[in-house]
Amino acid sequence: RVEQYSKAFNGRGFEVAALHGDKRQDQRDKDLAEFSTGKVWLLFATDVCARGLDIKSVTHVVNFDMARDVESYVHRIGRTGRAGNTGKSITFWNEAYDTECAPALAKIAKEAGQE
Repeated sequence: RVEQYSKAFNGRGFEVAALHGDKRQDQRDKDLAEFSTGKVWLLFATDVCARGLDIKSVTHVVNFDMARDVESYVHRIGRTGRAGNTGKSITFWNEAYDTECAPALAKIAKEAGQE
């Protein structure tokens, strides 16, 4: 789906980057560099971006699917909270698939003062 979204937005005139495991490493490095430096402001990615990347000034994260566990979810949305910055995270939640994680997610959201 990452490539589909990337191509759809690119076809509408948006400069985008895409990161996923099916890309060669040199392609991922190029797209990551373009996003990190602000050359492109929209990045579509799989969980390959959930951990280990320190990208400054990420203001929004949209999860098209819920992470399989709360720890992974926290790493995903943590892209918006680097070095004291704040941001928004939106997650599409599917009752049929994501209910198992809901109690823990509600607990950490409440502890963080989130709706």
